[in-house]
Amino acid sequence: MFLQALEPPTMARGATPFELADACREAVIEFLNGVLVEGWGPSHLAAWLRGPYRTITRRGAALVASLERGPQVSAALVRWIENEDRDRVLREAANETLETLRSASDPSEGASFACAVIAEGLVIPCSTSWGTETWLPVATPRMRLVERVRSLIAADYLLRPEDYEVCLAICGRCEAVSFDPVAKSRGVCRSHATSVVVRRWESGTDGLGPHMLVHLASAGQAGDTA
Repeated sequence: MFLQALEPPTMARGATPFELADACREAVIEFLNGVLVEGWGPSHLAAWLRGPYRTITRRGAALVASLERGPQVSAALVRWIENEDRDRVLREAANETLETLRSASDPSEGASFACAVIAEGLVIPCSTSWGTETWLPVATPRMRLVERVRSLIAADYLLRPEDYEVCLAICGRCEAVSFDPVAKSRGVCRSHATSVVVRRWESGTDGLGPHMLVHLASAGQAGDTA
């Protein structure tokens, strides 16, 4: 059973919905790129749970002042991760999270995703001190890892769904995740952008000459350092 609030709690003065959403987004990207690109193991995940994830859910617990029990990291989950080889479980959770992101970024599936995360109790509504509403991620001891990450996605998505449709990029080569409209249009992350340009030149794609391709490659590299 997920944590539910009878009435929307009020965010603490000074906290903003976008600060919390930014933290949720950064934690999701760190988790996915850590597992899929950097090859995280159980010890890395335990550090993530005790670090950014716990920071986010601890903030949520402080904001949800009207709830008797705030979001928390399950000590049992951390022990489970530390004591066993869970590489396969990590990869499966990351892959399932990628599918969640793809659904959220699809205009035809976004509404269904929003309804699902609210119905599953993965977020709870929260009112700001100036009367607007936002969403808080939920964490309870019995939640699966993928549900924890999905809750972070939901808290960010429900505040600014257009970012997922316009900016969310999943690299076609390494599966790195970013919010980068340029990477989204390329279909690859910035690290692989130059190699894509070179392949297009070798195959004559788009009828571009070598001078134009050199220009595009340079522009891509300049963008990476911006």
